[in-house]
Order: sequence, then C-alpha cells, then structure tokens
Amino acid sequence: MSASPWVPVGVSDSRLHIFVDRHSVVSRGSIVEAVVRIGSPGLIAGRIAIVYELEQFDCGRRVWRLLRYRGVDGDHRPVATRQPTVTRPFLRVLPGTIGEATLDTVCTIATRGPEATHR
Repeated sequence: MSASPWVPVGVSDSRLHIFVDRHSVVSRGSIVEAVVRIGSPGLIAGRIAIVYELEQFDCGRRVWRLLRYRGVDGDHRPVATRQPTVTRPFLRVLPGTIGEATLDTVCTIATRGPEATHR
C-alpha cells in the first residue's frame, strides 16, 4: 500500500488542518508550487468543508502567494473557485506561523524529494 500523498503540516491558530500534496510539488529554481489542502472537523465557511489551494513559494526569499483555490463541500462537490486574472505579489512568511511550517514543508520536499517531510 502506498503512503498518502498528503503530508501533515500542522493546525493553524484558527484550528484549520493543513496538508501538502507531496506529489504536486514542482520547483523551478527557488520558486516552488504545491497543492495545499485546508480542512477542519466542521465546515470552514458556508458549505465549504475542504479547500485546495495552488500556492507558490520562493524558498530563498521565504515568501509565498496564492495562485488559485477550490472549495468543496462534504461530498467533494465544488462550491467555490477562484483564479485571479492578475498574478498577486508575494507576501512575506511570518516566523512561527503555520505559513512558515507550510513553506518549510514544501521547500523540504522540493529539495529532498516526495518522500521527505519537514518533521
């Protein structure tokens, strides 16, 4: 049996559970893209149970940006999607946050391969 593609990152201050899809990590130099899954024991907002985000990280500069997301309900039916028409600027990752843990996990997988985790 193969390991789950979802690497647990941690739980945010707002109790959201964050995972990175180890097989989605693609690097181009210090720029890395990955699919991040966000969920909680209940609904996140409205009918959204899980959010899948395509995020981009700059491992050298320690910044990130959201490229697009898709929110699904408990039956995995899409209920919200967004793909900005303009590429948003990178935002600084704050030390000691779930954002930093996500960046570290993604950059570790990009460097060491899909079987690596930050832990």
